[in-house]
Amino acid sequence: MVRIVLVIFFLLFSKSVISGDWYQVNNGLSKVSFNKVKVEVALWEFVLANSSRKFEPIKSYTFQFQLTGIDTVKINSMCRVDDLKELTKHFVLVDDGGSCYFELTYNIKTRRFSNLYVNGFA
Repeated sequence: MVRIVLVIFFLLFSKSVISGDWYQVNNGLSKVSFNKVKVEVALWEFVLANSSRKFEPIKSYTFQFQLTGIDTVKINSMCRVDDLKELTKHFVLVDDGGSCYFELTYNIKTRRFSNLYVNGFA
């Protein structure tokens, strides 16, 4: 619980309240619009509450997102990115990499996250 409060405090009150880089994966559906800073704060609260894994520093993550239903967005998170220009073309698929890579689903209407999956190690 203390860890979640510290993350929220850091994200809301630090001088670097800028969210990570967010890239929409082009899949032919309409553009997704949401407040990425607020979603990122809630994302980290959800991730830290639902995983006991140790994560990289928050500011090191890059996010991909794609509308997968009327109100559902798939979010792919990674802290190591080789080619930024490819991030809008397709989701980065990684077999291992530990907590540097995780994915989850966000419902725009309910503002809730689900289906958190954190990669394992080889």
